[in-house]
Amino acid sequence: MIKSPPLDVANMIALLRKGEGCNIRLFDLRVHNIAQDSFWAKKGIDLNVFNDFQRCFNHVLEKESSEIGRLAEKILNETELNNIKFLVFFITVIEQFSLQYFVSALCIAARLKKTNHPIKIIFSGNCPKRYIRRIMRSFHFLDAFLEDGNEYALLEYVKKAGKGKTLRGVIYREADKLISPVANLPLQLNRYPVPDFSLFDLEKYKSNGRLALPYELSRGCVNNCFFCYYIYKGGKIYKKSYAKAVKELIYLKNKYHADRFHFIDAEINFDKNYLRKFCQELLAKKAEILWSALAIPADLDPDLLGLMRKSGCVQLRFGVESGGPGLLRKINKNTNAVEMSRVLKDAHQIGIYTYVTLIGGLPPEEVEDILATKAFLKRNKEYIDSVSICDYGELGHFGIYVLENLLNQREHVQESARAGLSGRPLRVYAKKIGLKEEDIIDGFLCKI
Repeated sequence: MIKSPPLDVANMIALLRKGEGCNIRLFDLRVHNIAQDSFWAKKGIDLNVFNDFQRCFNHVLEKESSEIGRLAEKILNETELNNIKFLVFFITVIEQFSLQYFVSALCIAARLKKTNHPIKIIFSGNCPKRYIRRIMRSFHFLDAFLEDGNEYALLEYVKKAGKGKTLRGVIYREADKLISPVANLPLQLNRYPVPDFSLFDLEKYKSNGRLALPYELSRGCVNNCFFCYYIYKGGKIYKKSYAKAVKELIYLKNKYHADRFHFIDAEINFDKNYLRKFCQELLAKKAEILWSALAIPADLDPDLLGLMRKSGCVQLRFGVESGGPGLLRKINKNTNAVEMSRVLKDAHQIGIYTYVTLIGGLPPEEVEDILATKAFLKRNKEYIDSVSICDYGELGHFGIYVLENLLNQREHVQESARAGLSGRPLRVYAKKIGLKEEDIIDGFLCKI
């Protein structure tokens, strides 16, 4: 999906090095997929096995599959686990829970536990608390799962595990007893050290010879869309000072020779005043970076968009979802087709590449909503540079709902199939009127 090295891992490396001076090893089992090289094939490892989620769940919960067991063992042979006390699996792509990462991590972790290795196995990812607790009850080989997404809570577990301390932000197992956290740790992004990407093979993450790094200004979302399971949604925003953010971006640019960044915030325009000051600071400090971000397609005026472009913004990804006014209200999107059209036009004319995402098959969707979305695309086609259309229920954005079915041990059925609708009519129409359908973030950043 995303070629850039994962920010949550870089954050954790920085925290462990600063807070505990830990000896850290990184086993980047994803980089060869990103680089599309032949590493796994030469090892006789077919990762497609992990895409059969039902079979993998049966393997770890019921009857072991010798093929999956051998595959997991081969992968473990690529890691050096001597003197390792804690092994953390990160199962998130940007802010989205990844079912593919979760299932493969389960199989690898289960195999490791069968070796009686005394390693504590920790999972971390954007997974709602109620699912995390079901996961911990179901998979007894897991020692801990970060509940609140705060990397400092994971650091606290590493420091205090097995010492009889009451922990915050992490559900964990001690003497075969499952212990829930007493509270969450307060999230203070200004405390975080600069993300540390030094353990990654960054050459393999380059596109067109260039590197784009992820960065976050904030966590949280001002919206509360019914289909979203982002653990920080609901209105509260945690943010770094804009001065700290610009200082760190300049540091990362110089350290890793990367002047391209994609911001993984749920929306860059969570606070117009903050965004304005951030852009002004980029200009004042002569950061000279190019950047991309996700934005709510509302409440962005031409003056602010112009300032964003001057500060280096070259692409905005707009979560339009639908052009149907009734559907937008039902799914709690605080925007409307008129406002979205204006923002797309202004951004495009200012020179910012506009990338629109749509969702087909949302449960409340009716035929008239599809027709309204087609009309929206037609009205705005000259202001939309590319579009990405996904089905509600497809993996990636909505893997958490498939996970629920798997935890219930049912054959997983996509929500879009049950709804009777899908994104196909929109895909066909987008192609008909000449819109490019693509999913680009860092690839676009590295082309310009």
